[in-house]
Amino acid sequence: RRGALDPVRTAAKLRAPLLVLHGDRDQIAPAADARAIAEAAPHGRLRAIAGAGHTDVWSNPASAPLAVAAVREFLAGAWR
Repeated sequence: RRGALDPVRTAAKLRAPLLVLHGDRDQIAPAADARAIAEAAPHGRLRAIAGAGHTDVWSNPASAPLAVAAVREFLAGAWR
């Protein structure tokens, strides 16, 4: 259930590129929600981060390099 801030509607209004990182071990936010947010954005991208949960995409030593690589790839392609 979405509260006052609906991330899908918010993403649909974006004019800037959006990268959604989703840990494949996230037990709080379903992958379908992450996909819906990325798909709603006009320039949205979804990247699943292997081994990451909901809050440790950046702090997990195994997943942090994957998140960094995803952001670098996104930024490199975002302005083309």
